[in-house]
Amino acid sequence: MNGEQPAAPQDTDNLRRDALAFLNAQIQSHERYHTQKENMTWLATIAYLASAVVLIGQKPFWAYWPVHWFTAWMALLTFTAVAGIWFVQWHFSSRHKAAAFFDSCNDVAVQWLDSGIEENDLRAERLEGFGNILVPRRLALRFRQPNRAKPSIAQVLTLTVMLLWTVGAFIYVMLTFHGPCGA
Repeated sequence: MNGEQPAAPQDTDNLRRDALAFLNAQIQSHERYHTQKENMTWLATIAYLASAVVLIGQKPFWAYWPVHWFTAWMALLTFTAVAGIWFVQWHFSSRHKAAAFFDSCNDVAVQWLDSGIEENDLRAERLEGFGNILVPRRLALRFRQPNRAKPSIAQVLTLTVMLLWTVGAFIYVMLTFHGPCGA
């Protein structure tokens, strides 16, 4: 032997308890993060769609603007539309990633409860693309497994509705502009 003593049963129990407490803390943290991202997604979607409805419901104040002001207005609308849709998609993606991490923590906790913790399971590893947080090796391996989850129906429906309202608002704005030749 190289002078190392085998771990006492009490040390193993403490290690197991601490590792499971770590996973429990991660589960709680990412469950809250998941909920926050979901709430932000719905809030941003409601604000975006309400803005589109208000824009379409307005008397077209841009109808007789000079072309350069109308072009600036369209550029602002385009930038806002792209930013709004990207923001919602980013929050959906963050929500999806948090859910995958939450599931990974649950899976590893079940593995550790069923079969115990292996020697290399607790070695710290960084999760690139996830804030470079340090996590136990077993959790990193589980999280890196391909996630076959598809976008939810709510995500697809939300982004589709946002896109349709965006197109409708742009068409409305374009059709109501009389331009330099308007009466």
